Amino acid sequence: MTEPGNERLVARLSHDRAALLDRCRTFSSGIEWASAHSALADELVRGVVAEMAAKTGGLPAMSIVATGGYGRAELSPYSDADLTIIPLHENDPEIDSAIRLIFRGLHDAFHDFGITVGYAYRLIADAPGLDAESMTSLLDARLVAGEAEPMNQLLALLWETFPTGDFLVAKLREREADRTRTNDTPLAVEPDLKVGAGGLRCVHTANWMGMAIGDRSRRPTAAYEAVLRARNLLHVASGRANDRFSRARQAEVADLIGADMLAMSSALAENLESNDHLYQHAVRELRGRRFQLGPNLWAANGSLRVDDVPTLGDAAVAVALAAEIGIEAGDFKVPSSEKAKGNLLLQTISRGEHVLRTLDRCGLLASMLPELQACRYLMPSDSSHSYTVYEHSMRVVRNLDNPPEGFLSEIRANLASSPVLFLAALMHDAGKAIPGERHSITGEQLVRDVSQRWGLERSIADDVAWLVREHLTMSHVIRLRDVYHQATAHDFAETVRTPERLSMLTLLTWADIAAVSEEAWTPVQEDLLKELYDRTMWVLESDASDLPDPDLYRRRLRRAAEPDDQGPKLAEFVDSLPGHYLLSNDSATIYSHFGFYRKALEGEPSLDLQARPETGSSELTVCCPDASGLLNRILGVIYAFDLSLHGLRASTTQSTPHIAIDVFSVSFAGRPIPQATAARFIQGLLAVLSRDRTVEEVLTEHGKDPARRQEDFRWQFVPGDPAILEFTAPRGRGMPYRLSHMILREGWNVLAARVGQWAGYGTAAFYIERADGEPIGSDQVERALAQKV
Repeated sequence: MTEPGNERLVARLSHDRAALLDRCRTFSSGIEWASAHSALADELVRGVVAEMAAKTGGLPAMSIVATGGYGRAELSPYSDADLTIIPLHENDPEIDSAIRLIFRGLHDAFHDFGITVGYAYRLIADAPGLDAESMTSLLDARLVAGEAEPMNQLLALLWETFPTGDFLVAKLREREADRTRTNDTPLAVEPDLKVGAGGLRCVHTANWMGMAIGDRSRRPTAAYEAVLRARNLLHVASGRANDRFSRARQAEVADLIGADMLAMSSALAENLESNDHLYQHAVRELRGRRFQLGPNLWAANGSLRVDDVPTLGDAAVAVALAAEIGIEAGDFKVPSSEKAKGNLLLQTISRGEHVLRTLDRCGLLASMLPELQACRYLMPSDSSHSYTVYEHSMRVVRNLDNPPEGFLSEIRANLASSPVLFLAALMHDAGKAIPGERHSITGEQLVRDVSQRWGLERSIADDVAWLVREHLTMSHVIRLRDVYHQATAHDFAETVRTPERLSMLTLLTWADIAAVSEEAWTPVQEDLLKELYDRTMWVLESDASDLPDPDLYRRRLRRAAEPDDQGPKLAEFVDSLPGHYLLSNDSATIYSHFGFYRKALEGEPSLDLQARPETGSSELTVCCPDASGLLNRILGVIYAFDLSLHGLRASTTQSTPHIAIDVFSVSFAGRPIPQATAARFIQGLLAVLSRDRTVEEVLTEHGKDPARRQEDFRWQFVPGDPAILEFTAPRGRGMPYRLSHMILREGWNVLAARVGQWAGYGTAAFYIERADGEPIGSDQVERALAQKV
């Protein structure tokens, strides 16, 4: 509630404001109207402050400053009035109570006045550490009440310590982000009048950049006046703060001023384009001016000039800023190494590929990271790679700069430790230059050396070293583990430990694989990566220490089935399902499989083939009475039709008879199976399942040798319940079929499988258990594999 002493003032000014809003359409000048509106707000601030001073017997020495649009005296009808309070003496014992009193009084008064007031509190000593947004607001500062001295001291210190290069880069980035978010051309039908291309922010930014290099603020142009007037009228028509000039609002504004809507909008587009040209000219002009980028480093006429040999850190920062502004940087002599202050070099390399390429051309990157330079011409042993180790690493950074829309871009946007990720991206393969040990291990030691040389904090060094050591782990999991199995996410959570490391490793995994070649990253991999990320993040954030309980899912499904006339049969089906199946499928899938199950009980196999365009694959569900060799026969038909197998989830009910419910992820030439091929494939698979034909006959008919053995392979056994048997072998679609022969021969059950390709080889992992459900021992596997496949 407004203080009694201010009620009359607020009532009068509110009346004047209402009259000013009514007359907005009669003002031909947007600045003239906004200036009159700002003057009313000024009078309100002065009145409230005077009342508080009288009430308390005087206020401590302070400046009450208008900033932003209010500071420019361009307060649109429903824009916030931003105020900053700057005390002269920060240790004054009365300052805290005085500021609280003023904030409360201004808040109540502006609320009754009809607009929102925004507050900031700045100490004079804060000036050197302000971020770009705070510095920008103070560039338009204007004293409204109180004493001028605190504001003058703060601004003097601000200009004395002004980080010109960082500020310019921040403004250029901000402008680009705003244009991307709203409209990137001034010729849009529904433009954003504030921050879109050609909006008011174009002129503001041109002025701010000019002030940063010592120019005076530009006088408003006729185009700027016209856009500000349109914005004022848009606020009046909307009855609120609104900057998007939609077609509906254009019609309202045109009616308000008695103009033709299309003619008004066309004239506005011309003025927006003029503002955009002004901004683009300011950017070009900036690149030809002289200003300081760092100690002894200057931008001059579009090039970086060096007055004296700087430190490695200062030179790197200056070159990085120059690159982002668009200024050329040539070769110059710098120290070969140094222990930089804090994270200066780390922040520099996180500016992205363009900056890194510039640092490389100047010879600075080689001085910063000689370990990476050693990989410049190093050819990878893996034939699937398209670039040298050095170039591959730079392209990993390129990917991190521009993740695709979706969950990867969301992770990138929310990531706090991007400098850590960028150093890991550059160094993840550097260990390949050292023969002998695995490159992830040698790379970890190289990163430790870099961290010590750069003087990085221990926690940062540990995170970078961990990322380099584990950079292949997540790709291994999505290639060779069933990400839908309940234990996979829990095991992986034990590896990553924190949500931050999970996010960084997810991005690095994608960026690394996608940089191998244009074909390396597939929609199937992205789908599996997202599944593993989501499930692991749930484990980490829920602090779950135990595996999910399948019986909980059984009870829920039973309860859902009770009202249904099929309830008893569905309940029997649910009770017969193995735990891993219940934890890997949602209720809709289970209900769908129940329909297949009922047919299978009558001896009728069900085949369901659904295209999954988003993953470039098809999902095949096979439901039929279980029998010895069933999986091998299905894999044989998949092989016969030249389909690529990506994954398998196999389940068998405990009912009598046992019913197999197997779900396969398959593709044809990297895409969902074409209709004609799908029809022939289903026909061939039904013939094999119904015993009308043998799998050997189908394979032979399609030119495949059913007796061919898998002679060349490596294997690894991971004990557990279930156990995991991993294979690596030369690429070939027949590998899963041939490997399943060994599993069939031993009488083991396959619960799930993952099949893929990596480093020029085919990979496969089978989740297996004995026929009686007991775990398989490593000695059994060794005996079986000694016989070859």
